[in-house]
Amino acid sequence: MSAKSRPQLKIGKPCPDGSEGRYKVVYKQVVIREEPSTKAAMVGLLLMGNIVHGSPYKVDGEPWLCLNEKTIQELKIRRKVGNAWILIDGASVGLGKLLRRQDEAGDSDSDSNDWIADEMQLSKSPESLHLERLPIELDNGAASQCSLLVIQRSVGAPKEYYVFKASAWWGSLIFDVDVNLLEREYKFYKWLCTPDNLQVRPQGSIPSTTADVHLPWTGMSQASLRNLALQQPTDASSTKSNERLSSFAVDGSPFSRWTSKYEDNQWLSVDLGKAYALSFTEIRWEHAHATTYLIQGSMDGKRWVTLAEETGQPGWVVSVLPSLCKARWVRIYGQKRATEFGFSIFDFKVYERGRQSVIKERSASMKEAERKDAIRRASKERAKLLNASGGAPHLLVGGGLRVPQCLAARCTGTDHEFGLVLELLQEPEWLVVKDDIGVTLEQALAVMDALGRTHAHFMGVEAKPGYDWLPVTALNIEMASRFQGIYWGCFHRMQFAIRQDLSINAAEVCEALCHSYQKAVHKLAEPPLTLCHGDLHLRNIRFSSSSTPVVAAFDWQLTCQSRGAWDFAYFLCFCMPPEERRKCENILAKRYLKACGRASESRSFIQEVRAAILAIMAFYVMIHNRHYRSGQGMPYQVRWLGAAIDDWGCHEFLA
Repeated sequence: MSAKSRPQLKIGKPCPDGSEGRYKVVYKQVVIREEPSTKAAMVGLLLMGNIVHGSPYKVDGEPWLCLNEKTIQELKIRRKVGNAWILIDGASVGLGKLLRRQDEAGDSDSDSNDWIADEMQLSKSPESLHLERLPIELDNGAASQCSLLVIQRSVGAPKEYYVFKASAWWGSLIFDVDVNLLEREYKFYKWLCTPDNLQVRPQGSIPSTTADVHLPWTGMSQASLRNLALQQPTDASSTKSNERLSSFAVDGSPFSRWTSKYEDNQWLSVDLGKAYALSFTEIRWEHAHATTYLIQGSMDGKRWVTLAEETGQPGWVVSVLPSLCKARWVRIYGQKRATEFGFSIFDFKVYERGRQSVIKERSASMKEAERKDAIRRASKERAKLLNASGGAPHLLVGGGLRVPQCLAARCTGTDHEFGLVLELLQEPEWLVVKDDIGVTLEQALAVMDALGRTHAHFMGVEAKPGYDWLPVTALNIEMASRFQGIYWGCFHRMQFAIRQDLSINAAEVCEALCHSYQKAVHKLAEPPLTLCHGDLHLRNIRFSSSSTPVVAAFDWQLTCQSRGAWDFAYFLCFCMPPEERRKCENILAKRYLKACGRASESRSFIQEVRAAILAIMAFYVMIHNRHYRSGQGMPYQVRWLGAAIDDWGCHEFLA
């Protein structure tokens, strides 16, 4: 039979559900073959989480999926024959299930949407929540499956847009490694983006520390406050489930929350451990908030006194308490719900009254109406500040990088898959800079300021508790010897193109890396280390449209602990074409060193940057090896890195 007629050929017998369907890759990686046989030639490779469309067939007793033409074109499969096939179940070769049809129980789109609707307290009707395609190109291929999550809370309500990210495994025949990239980003949001490491600031107003935020009704600064309710014992009238316990409202995580059963008149209380003179409370409500509720206090946990009557809203609500109130137990009593769901609270914070309360000092000379008005205005001012980012913290402490809000997160323990719902940073509020154009000097300086302050705050991260899950260097120092060998093979396959496109000096340095890659990586692993983004190129950066640009960084899948020179060099090499970079790189380096408190370390910093440029070059040669082998040519990133190798004298590091 001719190859020309092969596309119309139906091989084998259709499966019982033989209609064309949508399938998800549920194994680390699966092979696409020319024929429905494990001995047939390989024409492609898919990773866990990828979605394909096709029709199932039984061939010699094995279930195979014949990909449809649209999927073949989207995957850019080069084939000698018409069809492309994937084994659905690898039991015959000892692998287990490889593909799962999306309408199978437990893995449907609606099931995937259920946890999102539950986390965000949304209606589960198909019209209110659905996923659309969000094309995101990443240097290493489909590193994660990103979709546009569209939510309409009610009929006639405006649509809301978010980014939905699902697990995908990163690996290749070159690297021969399997890494779930989303696992690191999940931990970044779940474990690292805590109140201790995040702060709230209105867009365009970014002080370098939190100490200058003054709370007028307490006479205290933000930095001197202590949340009395943090990780204290709690009680509640009811809880929806074990994933919505009352303790989650005071655990310090911005993602976990308490949810009551779906009834009015529900309460949540916290035991402060001893009696305190109280100043104010802060409550961050989920969309399922209270229309009206009470803040109550008690000395014995039985008899309650109402301290404030409030109206709820999604986000933060600040309640300033009476000047003479004192209590050991504090309770939120939800009277009426705003939705059909229960009362749901992310954060419940209680603060002690300062010794020099401005409101208290002036209350004697104020009329009661004036005092209440002053308290009301102060409460609204505080809530406005907290809600400036939409109701959740968004800046890494130190006035540094803005991170997208995470509205929902999931990790399934069985197959270790992850899911994130993140804020969508889009125009016109957030500006996208194209790779081939580059940033302005003002934008580059804003990055240096934000990056330097972030690195300064997390300096010495290797000695701090709670960060041991972060790998040392973006590609993990433990893999350095293995990647040394991989780079050697990739360089020798690409050396003709490298020598053709790079200067003689840069090409020789790349060749020397075949034996010196580990030296560069180990330089970046020398303490003190800091928190690094790991992949700080322009496609992962947004700038606010305000007069003073705010820098937002997303896609934290390669976050790590390393020398800060890794992030600096990553941004510097790709922020603008080499001829433009040369004009301002000295200014940018000085700005960064000043922001991170290392202005006197310029000489040692140069060596760190050289090591970082070399490690980044090795990384790009390895990940772009397959693009070069498929005839796509040398990527511009390698040429720009070659220019940086020359400009920064990287050969001196290897000497």
